[in-house]
Amino acid sequence: MNFKSDIYAYIISSLLIIIIASPLILFKGSNPESKLSGYHSKFFQIPFAINNPDSVYILPEDLKEVSGLAYFKEEKLYAVNDEKGILYLYNLHSGEIESEIKFGKKGDYEALARKNNNIYISNSKGNITVVDIVSGNKIDEFKTSLSRKNNVEGICFDSTGNQLLIACKGKLKSGKNKPGKKGIYSLNLTTQELDKKPYQIVDLKEDLQILIPENIVNNSVLKLGLNTQINMFAPSGLAIDPITNNLYILANKGKLLIIIDDSKTLLGIYFLNQALFNQPEGIAFDEEGNLFISNEARASKANIVSLKRDTIEEKIEIETEG
Repeated sequence: MNFKSDIYAYIISSLLIIIIASPLILFKGSNPESKLSGYHSKFFQIPFAINNPDSVYILPEDLKEVSGLAYFKEEKLYAVNDEKGILYLYNLHSGEIESEIKFGKKGDYEALARKNNNIYISNSKGNITVVDIVSGNKIDEFKTSLSRKNNVEGICFDSTGNQLLIACKGKLKSGKNKPGKKGIYSLNLTTQELDKKPYQIVDLKEDLQILIPENIVNNSVLKLGLNTQINMFAPSGLAIDPITNNLYILANKGKLLIIIDDSKTLLGIYFLNQALFNQPEGIAFDEEGNLFISNEARASKANIVSLKRDTIEEKIEIETEG
């Protein structure tokens, strides 16, 4: 055993843990929580104060392992608990579960998406269950070519292609795996088959080179901690912004929010405040483009963080010649 090497490794690991667990030190200013830290495209402005939520809703015990969200209507969201085959309808106003639909046995249910009156629920193996919320019945179930090694964690409905986008936190379906590189795949809802070509391979370390830092302290030790978070990147939720059609990728590992436009260009990488986003697993938008992120119970109770859209919308400005 190399005692000296072990001591160095211990010191570096301890520093990284402190950095990742203490997001406030990434900022400068008198009110650090109000500032967003990350990297973004030159002409992109995110329309949410990610670390300053409008409301935080504490979830009941049945949703302590909340792992997926899909907005319904009138401040109501569908959610699943990753250990139970039950679809819950949760009312933000009343703070209560309005209804339950039992769709399967106990299992590892990780994500859900809504298309009109159908809810698509995926487990970690990529098996999809379809529930009709009008009849309250399971109406279909099918397998994809994904498996447990790919580890499905997020899905969302893409109306532009009548497809489900599926984010995996595990291995790529094919190709070389490396830190910060994860796959998003598309499933055709007409054929119920996964497209052979990935929808997108997200390579944060490579794409980061084209982005501009925002509120990042110019310190080599701190940047090492941020690079570690990016290397840890593994999707835990997926949602499409109905206003811009941008794809939002939530990551519990690394505590990140990634935004990609509909041409598959990376717009932003943002670091989430761990005190607020203790275990972010689910993400959804309402019809007005307001954002909801759910957290499983860990150091704090399970909750849904509500983020209202800023009055000044984000925009991609077009550079003019000359």
